[in-house]
Amino acid sequence: MHIAVYDDNIADRKQTERLLGRESDRRKNERGEGHYIDSFGNIEALMHVPERYDLFLLDTSCQPETGLDIGEMLRKRGIRASIALLPNERYDYRTMAEEQGCADQYLYLNKPIRVSELHDLLEQCEILKGNPDPKVELRDDKRNTIYARECDIVYAVSEGGGKLRVKLSDGREMFVMETIMNLYDQCDAVGMEQIRPISLTALINIGEITQRNPLSVVMSDGTLLRVSPVYHLRFLR
Repeated sequence: MHIAVYDDNIADRKQTERLLGRESDRRKNERGEGHYIDSFGNIEALMHVPERYDLFLLDTSCQPETGLDIGEMLRKRGIRASIALLPNERYDYRTMAEEQGCADQYLYLNKPIRVSELHDLLEQCEILKGNPDPKVELRDDKRNTIYARECDIVYAVSEGGGKLRVKLSDGREMFVMETIMNLYDQCDAVGMEQIRPISLTALINIGEITQRNPLSVVMSDGTLLRVSPVYHLRFLR
């Protein structure tokens, strides 16, 4: 796995690196391949290319942002990899996440870190990594990028000029330079079976349909979209 460690306490960060290094050596001896570990003490550096990582270990002690704040930044960026928060004397991340209604989006590894608990966490993340949700890259006209799962996409409609407006399940909209059929091909290639084109100018997640009419559908946000007769027969049977 590719693992990112973020901790602004240098001593704690180095200790986490050492423990991960030992687990990596053990895994290499047992399975022939270890872990790849990068560590960060700067948020900007962590956010440079977070898509490469399978697991994040997060904690802070010397800055306004907490580990949970950084976890939420990653989620808003579209990161779906495992994120482990490191509860400690200063931050009870479990309680903080429960209060924000996002406790089930994170794993937890108490400080000081115990070798057995770290091993169990890595084994759990290996299982999660082996069953990833397929994702497609959506990059907007301001160069913001998210990696969207099938359940993240409600629909996409052409705005003209090679631009699509993509409605996301969290209520956001992205404007991406793409065509409907190219986006559909990307979704189809990774096995997103619920994403279907309904015309040359629109595609939808059929799981988000709330009402079907002969030549239109109503989506979960109340939007009515027209369905081409040809596409109705091919994709919405």
